[in-house]
Amino acid sequence: MRRALLVILCFAYSLPVQSQPSADSLEVLFSSSRRSVPLAFGLSAIIPGTGQIYNRDWVKAATALVTEATVLLLYTSWRGKGVDGRNAYRAQAHMHWSPLRYAYWLNDYTEYLNQIPGGRSITVDPVAIPMALQN
Repeated sequence: MRRALLVILCFAYSLPVQSQPSADSLEVLFSSSRRSVPLAFGLSAIIPGTGQIYNRDWVKAATALVTEATVLLLYTSWRGKGVDGRNAYRAQAHMHWSPLRYAYWLNDYTEYLNQIPGGRSITVDPVAIPMALQN
């Protein structure tokens, strides 16, 4: 939201004051030898490199566009790998999940915490494990 507002303000600052810009005034704005810094900034804020295209610095424009495209491609690739890894972890965890083993662990961990010298005592009742499930 802030970025869009900044771009609008840059464009508003850079355009000549008229109710509606004519084709001639826009042609003068884009073709004059003196460039508008706020307009170049606004163009670059929308798409990196377009401010350099406006300034007719083709090498910097190509560098900015290629850099931005590379960053976006790497981001989507790494994000995809991260999502795949998270999904694999969850599938592995769900495959080996046992409520019975977790109940035993909770009871054992509560006993362990109560045996630590100087620690706070845990006053939670142990998890009830039905006799039918106990081995």
